[in-house]
Amino acid sequence: MKQSLNGVQLMRYLAMRHVRGLVTTLILASRLPLAQKQSNVFALVGDFYVNSGCTRRSTCQNNQIIEASYQCSVHATCAERNGVRKCYCNSNYQGDGETCRHNCFVADIGSVLGEGQFYISSRCTRKSTCRNNRLVDESYQCSSHATCDTRSGVRKCYCNPNYEGDGETCTSVLPKDCHELYVSGTLSDGVYTIYPDGWSRGIQVYCEMESNGGGWT
Repeated sequence: MKQSLNGVQLMRYLAMRHVRGLVTTLILASRLPLAQKQSNVFALVGDFYVNSGCTRRSTCQNNQIIEASYQCSVHATCAERNGVRKCYCNSNYQGDGETCRHNCFVADIGSVLGEGQFYISSRCTRKSTCRNNRLVDESYQCSSHATCDTRSGVRKCYCNPNYEGDGETCTSVLPKDCHELYVSGTLSDGVYTIYPDGWSRGIQVYCEMESNGGGWT
């Protein structure tokens, strides 16, 4: 049943009925175009109906019902939720139901990250990590003593020679004074090369390990 409009009324009734005539739902709609598939079935433009097996989809376009094949993704389930039957992506997946991608899918590489795995952007400015089946994006920056590079298939910040760390933070592995040598286990007096802060090249000094615990001259 369709109620006609007059000059005052802004609403009209739209009767939508299950294709088999099992369910009839009364819908109120404003001035929107209608399409009729059968004498007793109406739909709003843009609305769709998916059959019970989620194999066919009927959509109202240009005041006509357009039918097309419909198929759920292998990561989706055909179900009716909140009165709408369609393909719904399974847990940990997202999409329209026909196409579902894992929440940790990275478009740049076309693959899914495993739990705890990460992906670094081409310029080492962004880091995406799979945590609890969710892709977490965050800013990323190399240390001034590191280089953005791809090694063994892994792109990230790598500390430069004579430095160690995770690439975001790099510390010198060269001793800056005799005391650092002493703490690291060098306990004999002698001439050693140290790299004081701000010195690009090392200097040789005599370290008094036995009597002075790392003093130098």
